[in-house]
Amino acid sequence: MQARSAALVDTILQAAAQVIETEGAAAFTTNRVAERAGVSIGSLYQYFPNRDVILTKLAIRAEAQLRGQVETILTQAEDICEGLAGMAGAAFEHYLAAPRLHEALAQAEARLGPLVKEELAGAEQRMSDLIAAFVARLAPERLAANPALPGELEAVGHHLVAQALRDRRTGREAQSRIAAILMACVENG
Repeated sequence: MQARSAALVDTILQAAAQVIETEGAAAFTTNRVAERAGVSIGSLYQYFPNRDVILTKLAIRAEAQLRGQVETILTQAEDICEGLAGMAGAAFEHYLAAPRLHEALAQAEARLGPLVKEELAGAEQRMSDLIAAFVARLAPERLAANPALPGELEAVGHHLVAQALRDRRTGREAQSRIAAILMACVENG
């Protein structure tokens, strides 16, 4: 993709995220996104044949942003608990920065099912790979005892953060609770 095309795609995705976050999912139409992006509807359709494709690309982008934050935290963590707490904190910050957008993405994932899941399958594996490198660095014996541990930590952590967000518990206490549960997963293999 050439630089101009990449810039246009980025502009469209930013506009879509802004529409959802500021106006709500009900306002999210391809016409509204094109208007917000300052492009013609034809230009939008050249890259995104429908709003489901836009949502899928937004989900991939959001996951990549979170993965980048988590990677920084896990590579700098000096112990397992610090890294797990940091990972939970990054997830909270990520979702709270654009709650309406993330709610719309979760609903789209549930509605679109296989299309989004297929696109995000690699993303989940990349997150598990980050966690595996982190555990291998700080607790290699735990990883050797349970090679599935990184995937379990990713899945359990995702579930716990989602539940805490639904319950509107996002402070340090919730973060510490999630880290403690994840730490128990590490210790008990």
